[in-house]
Amino acid sequence: AYNLGNVFGRNDEIVKQSRWSFSAIEPIFDEVRRRFSMTTGKYSLYGHSAGAQFVHRFIFHVPEARVSRIVSANAGWYMMPDFEVDFPYGLRRSAVTQQNLAAALQLPVTILLGEEDNDPDHSNLRRTPEAMAQGDHRVERGFSFYATAEAYAERKNIPFNWQLVTIPEADHDNILMAPAAIPYLLNQ
Repeated sequence: AYNLGNVFGRNDEIVKQSRWSFSAIEPIFDEVRRRFSMTTGKYSLYGHSAGAQFVHRFIFHVPEARVSRIVSANAGWYMMPDFEVDFPYGLRRSAVTQQNLAAALQLPVTILLGEEDNDPDHSNLRRTPEAMAQGDHRVERGFSFYATAEAYAERKNIPFNWQLVTIPEADHDNILMAPAAIPYLLNQ
């Protein structure tokens, strides 16, 4: 699935890293730089909903990516930074190492949540037991994800460079969330 990065194959085996969707981002950046004669060495990354799931999983799998700012907005469910929870809801049996996680927690990440994205009956909200353990709706799950990441960083004495920001009067709507993300993508 797109939001899982194509990390696992049909038989639940980890596929070769070059086949991951996550592995396409850096070469795309290189090609854009080449085609447009750009000299910038970094890029910003934004995702909403399933895109937010892709973005936060991307930084866990490719923490060495040349990203300057990352915004993950209104993900429906998360890959929790927890090695006691199975992939895709956690890191156990994933390709993510403790070193990957430590590096990802130091990246400039903004978890952006629409305050009104709190419908536990939303038609596109995942309701598996593992997802429900993260919270009843997207806002609760976002807070849970952030708190789990912050607690892990504190426990392991890792510098934590994430922030959680809520957007008033915004629900599960990228039209409202994307403009709110701009200052965080531009570091304003």
